[in-house]
Amino acid sequence: MSTTTEQLINREEAIEQAKINLLPNLAAQLTSLTGQQWAAFCNTNKGAWVIGYVGRDDGAVLVISTPSYKGFRLEIYGNGPKDHNGSWDTRTRPASITMSGEKTPEQIAKDIIKRYLPEYNIWYAKEIERRDARNNAKNRDLAALNRLAALSGEKIRNPDSDNPSIHFDFGEGWAELRPASDGTWYIQCPAIPNKIAEEMAMMSGSNLAGSRD
Repeated sequence: MSTTTEQLINREEAIEQAKINLLPNLAAQLTSLTGQQWAAFCNTNKGAWVIGYVGRDDGAVLVISTPSYKGFRLEIYGNGPKDHNGSWDTRTRPASITMSGEKTPEQIAKDIIKRYLPEYNIWYAKEIERRDARNNAKNRDLAALNRLAALSGEKIRNPDSDNPSIHFDFGEGWAELRPASDGTWYIQCPAIPNKIAEEMAMMSGSNLAGSRD
């Protein structure tokens, strides 16, 4: 057996042992040292670089991975809060930290607390605010679209996406309304009935271009 092959086998064994021993004990140490509740989630795919996650009771999640084939080192980085689609926000997150996988769970937990959590906690709190603002805006947009849907009898298109819209077909003309990313509304209305146009004008806060029936 070559040295490289033996190293890979030893590394895979170390990863599998880490799933059994490191993650649960790391979560326990983080709970003990921070006073917040942490839980471990193991990746069941054998040989995967991501060993698993440790999650905090406020939704914060730290990813524990082993990015290098040389030795058994850990890379640790955090995800942002889940958005309305259930996806983790990973934009602009703090840079990851690395350390030896041979450290004890207590040593790793102390490293995380000292080297990563201070910056991550500030970033995560801001991401919570951004997420809540986006979700609130989405709820307002959907409420407005629902009012128009009730008036027109039309259905909202893609209500669970980031780009919901409503399309009106009046035979002689059509109109489409969807929220823009800057908080305004994007409206196309070559020809629409007065009642619909008035509601859309109130939502947009401006005059609408196009003729009305």
